[in-house]
Amino acid sequence: MSTVSRNKNIISAVVHEETVALSVENGMYYTFSITSHEIWRRLSSPVQVDDLCADLAEAYAADRTIIEADTVAFLNHLFSLGLIHVS
Repeated sequence: MSTVSRNKNIISAVVHEETVALSVENGMYYTFSITSHEIWRRLSSPVQVDDLCADLAEAYAADRTIIEADTVAFLNHLFSLGLIHVS
């Protein structure tokens, strides 16, 4: 049961229904739209991956297995970029 949260050193803001995030450490910026925007929003407080997937499956009325696979892949990508913490 992993818990994920945003890296506190990432600056982010919502711009026209998208999230723009800036990593001061590496000088890169990222944009999140639609589902990735929603996941980033939900990472404002630490959340268990299982709970995050359940909430997304309910919100999008989608198959939990597909949501979980896609969400975990996205979270792994965010982690590899240093945008989130996993505990």
